[in-house]
Amino acid sequence: MVDIREAAFSEDLAVPLALMHRCFPDAPKYDTEYLNWLYLQNPCGTPIGVQIFEGGDLKGQVAGIPQNVILKGAPAKAVLLLDVSVDESLRGKGLFLKGTLETAKIAKSRGFKAVIGVANGNTWRGYEKIGFQNVAGLDAEVTLRSSNTFDAAKACALADLYQDWTGQALRWRMSNPKNPLRAIAQTEQTLVFEGSTPYPGLVARGEIPKRTLAIKPSGGAFVRPSLRLAMFPRAAKRGGELSVRIPDKLRPSPLRLIYLNLDNEADRLDSNSILFSFLDFDAI
Repeated sequence: MVDIREAAFSEDLAVPLALMHRCFPDAPKYDTEYLNWLYLQNPCGTPIGVQIFEGGDLKGQVAGIPQNVILKGAPAKAVLLLDVSVDESLRGKGLFLKGTLETAKIAKSRGFKAVIGVANGNTWRGYEKIGFQNVAGLDAEVTLRSSNTFDAAKACALADLYQDWTGQALRWRMSNPKNPLRAIAQTEQTLVFEGSTPYPGLVARGEIPKRTLAIKPSGGAFVRPSLRLAMFPRAAKRGGELSVRIPDKLRPSPLRLIYLNLDNEADRLDSNSILFSFLDFDAI
């Protein structure tokens, strides 16, 4: 018998860690240190989610971490889906969708306004079936440009959705034990961050609005090829003369932003007015 229960994330992470190892055997990031950082140290709160049991054994999980966002001009709490996993023996039964719906119900009962996620080619159609908006695909570019990729003031004014970073939340994001980020540069309006990628000679770079953040860059914004996964409000994006878009067919799995408004399931985001980068989700 399959049983879906609200998850109680605690310091004992051995059982969910074993599930991650079974479901994602090629993902070396999963260990106790990483899950402790992701689940228990997030200053925005502990995860919201459910776990799927069969005969008392954990066979699946839908988890989402709390985030502070600006949603259509107003501060809001959102849940970012991640670590959605079902043991191979139970796949094909729609359990990850049932678990996602139950997670959304729990999030709504706790005052969250939205559920967002980044889905791959195997899952985004499933999310559409349960009411999520398939907002748009994330742009993937190889670029030499490290800053001034967008007009931050215009982007914040236009964006239907962007991350409401605090210094505490950003420092937590930078301290990912499997891929720590560095603030490497700043402009009058933005901060630029860099992390590693699995690709030799290619770093990951992301730029976010500086707003009131007091993060001091460490330097090192050298001109070198970088991978940028992002979405910008179209009217705020600057020219990409130093960038080359990676076609979908050359990507291991093109990624798409998904969205569900918990107060109004008919609500939709403008796909041309999203400010989103790899800092906002667990991509690299």
